[in-house]
Amino acid sequence: MTDGPTTDPLARRRRRTETYLSMWGVNATILPDVVAVPPDSVACLTAAEVRGRALASCLMALRGQGLSQVEAFAFADAYGVWDHLTFEETQFILTDEPTGAEMLQAAWRYERLWVHLWALGRVRHLAFTDTQVDSAKALEVCVAEVALADPGSLAVREHKELLDAADIAWCERVIVRAATTPMQPGVVHERAAAFDEIVSGWPS
Repeated sequence: MTDGPTTDPLARRRRRTETYLSMWGVNATILPDVVAVPPDSVACLTAAEVRGRALASCLMALRGQGLSQVEAFAFADAYGVWDHLTFEETQFILTDEPTGAEMLQAAWRYERLWVHLWALGRVRHLAFTDTQVDSAKALEVCVAEVALADPGSLAVREHKELLDAADIAWCERVIVRAATTPMQPGVVHERAAAFDEIVSGWPS
């Protein structure tokens, strides 16, 4: 890892990530060097944007668990989700009978939803990626504290918190692709994908 005046903050963050991973018995020696990125090039979604992604992930996960298309449309209409769906997500919701593989992939979106809820301060912490989230709890929090909440009452965590957590998630993605670890690949993938959405301009 290169250390210098321009990379010190990033190096400190990477050392923090490596320490965290080592606590869980994960070998982080395969991680690439930290790349310096100008602070002003880092951008994070607003609270309104994270809220939209949370609702989109929630709808995708529900559909993946077997929510009917009629019920999915009702959810999207009730909470104004349509404008927050990507093209691919919209296509999935509009599909009458998604394949089993598509349903399974969508059901994993509870993991991404949990990150969105964390980013909005609706859950206290992100557990290690060896355990799946409680989907019923994620749904309960999303509906009660995001979908039904006054959008103006929501706020995103500070950039440092987001970037610290993003670095862990992205490093876990690198490691889980290259080695056997106690981490669950599906959890790792969805968590890293959530931070891909929330943070841009940062090395991943």
